[in-house]
Amino acid sequence: MKRFDNRGAALLIVLLTITIIGIFSTVIISVVLSASHQTDKIEASMQARDLAEMGVEAYRTNVSAELRDIIKDVKDAPDNAEDTKAEILTKICSNTISQKKKFNITESADDEEFKFDVRTTGFRNETNESIDCTNYKKLRLNYRSIGTAKTDSADTKEIITGFIALNVGNFSGGGSGGSQDDRVFHSESEFDTIIDPSYPKIPADIPYEKTSQEEIPCETLPNLEVTDDAEFSTCTYDIKGSLLVHDDATLLNKGSLTIEDHATFKDDGEFLNNTVLNIGKNAIFDETAFQNNAEMSIGGHASFGEEADFYQNTKSSIGKNAIFRDSITMHQNSELYVGRNFYTRNELTVKNNALLTIDGSVKLDGEVSTKKGTIIINGNAFFNQPISNKNGRICIKGRAEFTDNQSVRKADSCANQPKGTIYVLDQYVSKPYVPGDGGGEADWSIDFGDNEYTH
Repeated sequence: MKRFDNRGAALLIVLLTITIIGIFSTVIISVVLSASHQTDKIEASMQARDLAEMGVEAYRTNVSAELRDIIKDVKDAPDNAEDTKAEILTKICSNTISQKKKFNITESADDEEFKFDVRTTGFRNETNESIDCTNYKKLRLNYRSIGTAKTDSADTKEIITGFIALNVGNFSGGGSGGSQDDRVFHSESEFDTIIDPSYPKIPADIPYEKTSQEEIPCETLPNLEVTDDAEFSTCTYDIKGSLLVHDDATLLNKGSLTIEDHATFKDDGEFLNNTVLNIGKNAIFDETAFQNNAEMSIGGHASFGEEADFYQNTKSSIGKNAIFRDSITMHQNSELYVGRNFYTRNELTVKNNALLTIDGSVKLDGEVSTKKGTIIINGNAFFNQPISNKNGRICIKGRAEFTDNQSVRKADSCANQPKGTIYVLDQYVSKPYVPGDGGGEADWSIDFGDNEYTH
């Protein structure tokens, strides 16, 4: 019998094995080289970004220092505040920082070169348009920082764009932070009167008729004092005198309550949807809520001791002074008109399309937030806390004083006022008054815009 010879098959298996190993080795080497190249690219990109960020930091530091030096150099020069401001602006606008400027730093190591360069434009306005920079309240200086990592294969670049904003405030020279005569309200002012806890005055000798009945009958009533909770139903009430409620007061849906003289609500007052409240003279409230579509009219002064909420579509009017000893919130599409002066101790919030109109002056000791709402002040204004003006509008037709830096525009009209702005008409913005403070440029500020990263 003939034996089968398998030596050729063994050779074939060896050759096949070598071929497979060769193919896989090529693939593995290719993958390794590709991963190494990708790692190099990532490292170069990170180096380039670090360089671009170095450029931004160097440029911001350089420009901020130059701006502050210019302001410091001239702040004590002329006596006239407007001349001082004009001189500062002229120096800033003619300075090299306001011209197209380019500077770079290059470093080399181990046959690799790293560099960043920063390129800028001249000053522009808030909407990024070219301007004569001496005529604007807010100046914008754009920059573009390019970080470059040079390697054997190619250059890798990372770009950061951003801007520096100079808020041009008013200027009253050296010495204190503004003179006492420049203040909107002195220590002796009409606000000292209305801030007093006993204001407004309601006569103490009103001949009330007392009742402890919670459900008030729907009829014409004389001077009425309710010693417990008071519930006014969905009908029309006419009080031919004054009203005093010691506990909670509720006016039910679509109810109407008219009080010819004074009203005092010593505890919570809730005026439900579609209600109408008319008070001929002064009114004192504690915590108060006017629900959707409610209407309120007060002929005299009004004081609110706790939180006051004016909900959607409410229409409210106070003929004389309005004092809010806690917070006030105006909700969507609500309207409040005040015939004289306005004071708040805590937060004032004016939300979507709400409108607060004040014919007198205002003193706001709490934070102010306009979230797409509008505040119109026909007198002077003092803001004692920061203002958050997100897509809202504040228009002041008299003078204004701020204790916190604000971006404020001088304007001739409130017409077509952009969202997110504070306008002051006709008269200048008073510098914050700090007795003995030597900071001449306290109402100038430098802000930095958000950086944007691109390849």
